[in-house]
Amino acid sequence: MFDEFRAKRVLSRCVDLRKEIYNLPSDLNKLRKTDPKKYNDIKIKLRDIV
Repeated sequence: MFDEFRAKRVLSRCVDLRKEIYNLPSDLNKLRKTDPKKYNDIKIKLRDIV
């Protein structure tokens, strides 16, 4: 069933995710070594969306 509220919420999460992705460092492997906490936060956010 189509739920308008849920669709808007998912869309806003997608917009937020797009902003996050644009702000990501270009090399995530380097980030994993230099700042593991930030790397894990990004990984968790991406996993939550999917």
